[in-house]
Amino acid sequence: MTLEPLSTTNVVTIVGWIIAFAFGLLSAVIVQRRGKARKVISWNVVSESNILARDALQQLESGFGVPVRVIVDGHEETTLSTIRVLITSVSNVEVENLTLYFGFGPTASVYVGRYVGDLGAYRQKLRLIKSDNVAELAVAHINPGQSVEVEFLVGRYESGHFTVDLAEPGVTLRLARALILETPEQRLDRLRLVSLVFAALLAFLMGVFALLLYRLGNDARSADHVAAPRDNVGLPPPNSR
Repeated sequence: MTLEPLSTTNVVTIVGWIIAFAFGLLSAVIVQRRGKARKVISWNVVSESNILARDALQQLESGFGVPVRVIVDGHEETTLSTIRVLITSVSNVEVENLTLYFGFGPTASVYVGRYVGDLGAYRQKLRLIKSDNVAELAVAHINPGQSVEVEFLVGRYESGHFTVDLAEPGVTLRLARALILETPEQRLDRLRLVSLVFAALLAFLMGVFALLLYRLGNDARSADHVAAPRDNVGLPPPNSR
């Protein structure tokens, strides 16, 4: 069986259906992703600083020949550290009634926590609680793109033992590296880039479609030009009698 080659009309029809299907599928994916509520909280350790080291106390004692003791909130400490953590909502909807649990390791003691920066009236929506080696941050609500930075003073903290957890259903907790944490300006630039790529793709597909239409027109004119002389085949020339 010999397959006949596709005519330009059939090719244009097939390509048109493919383009329509591709754009319909892309539109459905975009609408589905944009319309679906995403509740995602990201966290990142901004800094860990050892402000009191055991070696420093030993050097003071050996240098001056007197015992040196550091008392914090009634407890003797040989090491003190500060841990600063940034909490950011990367959701596309508001998240309400959220509680974050911070862990500092089994040997640590959390003495105090404080908010970094001026939160204004929003501070009334936050509640910070400490207990032994853990702390809790209760958030009444947090808007998309909003951040809260908290710093803790911790005794006997071992680097790398900091953890964050939550138990709210439907909310995803994600670790965000400081170097790849996207700012609102970076997100806007990314959306602009995606829009430009989408526009370029659309222009390319429209160009291909226009080229096929142009070839269809040329083929039709060529067919008419070739068919015109054949209509006079077999007819006597005028004034032949």
